[in-house]
Amino acid sequence: MGTDAGVIEWGRWVDGPTTAGGWANNLTFSGTQGYHYVIGEMTPLASMPTSGSYTYSLLGATSPTFTDGIGGGLGAGKVTAASASVNFGSLMLSGSMNLAFNGGSNTYAISFPSQSISNNQYSGSGTMTKTAGSIDVCGPHCIVTAKAFFAGAGASHLGYAYQASTTTTGMYMDGAAVLKR
Repeated sequence: MGTDAGVIEWGRWVDGPTTAGGWANNLTFSGTQGYHYVIGEMTPLASMPTSGSYTYSLLGATSPTFTDGIGGGLGAGKVTAASASVNFGSLMLSGSMNLAFNGGSNTYAISFPSQSISNNQYSGSGTMTKTAGSIDVCGPHCIVTAKAFFAGAGASHLGYAYQASTTTTGMYMDGAAVLKR
């Protein structure tokens, strides 16, 4: 779990039942699973930049986990790098992320091609591919979806949750990350 100046917070719920309400109520996760979240006050549209390009870098992230807690033998991972490029004039965002599993012996790269921002939020898709190691849960690649929002004065932070649909295990990998410019 992490936080930055009361602007944004991220974490992964493990153990004990959730009390989020609706479909997310009464779920229980092991230490290698989790309910990933990012919360914060979204930047009001009137406070969003209307021009300029900015680069956001990784501030913090949850350990990516698989729905079965195993992920073909990968288990819980670590986000080793993440960045996003945002053009507020054209309202476009592209991003990338690197993940490591099993102490770094298995690595993956996530890429989000340039996609549009709407109402201070981003909803897009990209791909995840294995870059090193013997365990490949993606075949040629996995499809990754992400939901993101801008938080803080002048959209200083970018918080997003992502999910990869693995092709070889039939499981999902989930995670959350926060970037800051």
